Amino acid sequence: MKFVQMVVMIITLAACSSQDDTMTSLSENLPDTTSISFNIVTAVTHADENYFSGFREVMLTSNHDLVIQDGRKQILLWFDSDGNFIGTIGREGRGPGEFTDIRHVLMAPGDTLHVFDRNNARHQIFAIRDENWTQVRETPLRMDFSEEMNSYFPSDVYLMDGELIGRFRNNIGIRDTTTMYHQWFSHINTDMKPVNGEKHMLQPLQEAVVIRENSSVVTIYFSESFQLFTQIEPGTNLIHTVRNDDAVIRMFDIEGNELRTISLPREVVPIDESSQKEYLSQLRQFYDNNTARLAESKYLPHQPFVKQFILDDRGRYWVMINRKDKSKPNWFVVDQEGHMLGGFRMDLDGINEDAFQLSAVQGNRLYAHSLKEDEPILLVIDAEFD
Repeated sequence: MKFVQMVVMIITLAACSSQDDTMTSLSENLPDTTSISFNIVTAVTHADENYFSGFREVMLTSNHDLVIQDGRKQILLWFDSDGNFIGTIGREGRGPGEFTDIRHVLMAPGDTLHVFDRNNARHQIFAIRDENWTQVRETPLRMDFSEEMNSYFPSDVYLMDGELIGRFRNNIGIRDTTTMYHQWFSHINTDMKPVNGEKHMLQPLQEAVVIRENSSVVTIYFSESFQLFTQIEPGTNLIHTVRNDDAVIRMFDIEGNELRTISLPREVVPIDESSQKEYLSQLRQFYDNNTARLAESKYLPHQPFVKQFILDDRGRYWVMINRKDKSKPNWFVVDQEGHMLGGFRMDLDGINEDAFQLSAVQGNRLYAHSLKEDEPILLVIDAEFD
């Protein structure tokens, strides 16, 4: 691909001009003081207008409007970039523009909204017409799985070199006891289907344990085990990934060629042994000792380094880590040269820090959600760097 060759050449030249061709390392020391402050632009709770019961997807349009998939309701919500409610998209039902079992929603380039509805067995496509989201097309949703259990819709869609690229998650190499989820990339058509059967950059995504019983498969995911975060940088079309267990950002092209790495600061936080024992005890109760022993072997000896990873529109990384000292910053912002730009702890009044999920950063504006007094809350926050 000409695009890939061009990207490789640009990155190679940039790397050769530096003193270190392969690794830009940060200090192992984590920031001890907060250097980023916040102003809440909008905080919308469920109680305000009975908006949402929770969050499954929070997506941004090209003008930074928000489209939210509710946690339980068969409805989508539309907010502007300041978090002001605009309206709803669709409703429960079986007619055009209606849903009964939304399994996935994604925003594709060009602000086309794709809704995959399992019970209605259809993929609906929406676009803004006359200042409203309108269904413009629908196609049958065939939930076909190959022997590799390929996903029937992409997790994300990107525009690369003028062509649509989909990121898929699938379950490859099932064995009697263990498996590994993978992610892969493919060119796709406007129906979000892979073309030419091609796959690029097959990568482990997370570990699981599979128990076969009477030809059924039960999958158990371990948050304390391996997980991979992935972002694609618009404009450069580079793929940025970081594992939760080694805290190294790796940049790839779509063919899987590693172009550069950045080592992030981190520290080892011991796991909660009592929680581990309780979990393994439950496994032994429901399955068998072999499964429990296998699960125990999959646990990291420490909590994962990385908990969240966001690449913003300015090429900065926003990274949340596990940290022993709960009074010090557990978020930091790093540029692609490996320079620390700031650190903070998301300690907002009444907001559940553990439930805080950052969905996107545009400029210095953060779009996130969390819980406040056990109610879901949508947050639009402006950041200020010291």
